[in-house]
Amino acid sequence: MSRIRADIVGETGASFTFTIDSGIIAQAYMADTPDVPLTVAGDNREVTISSLAVGDSLVVLALIWGPQEPDATIDVGNRISGKVNAADPKRTIDCGKNPGYVKLFGE
Repeated sequence: MSRIRADIVGETGASFTFTIDSGIIAQAYMADTPDVPLTVAGDNREVTISSLAVGDSLVVLALIWGPQEPDATIDVGNRISGKVNAADPKRTIDCGKNPGYVKLFGE
């Protein structure tokens, strides 16, 4: 993975949330620390990243999809500190995919 393939790019140490607009997030965690769940809020469509790591990071999402839901668009929600941006164009998670993944890149 790299900056070019990341769904969200930001400053190392940035604190923010990211959102999806379809599906429900049942659980979220960093791929390298699966025993530590991330905070899920915002009608179960928003995940908090407390400090963006240097380089590549991967968030794993346990997703629940309803019938006929569209693909989920990944976007930046609340910017708590630091600069972060969603990819342009915004990336998606295919409807029905479980788990889903959000690729982060800190620089």
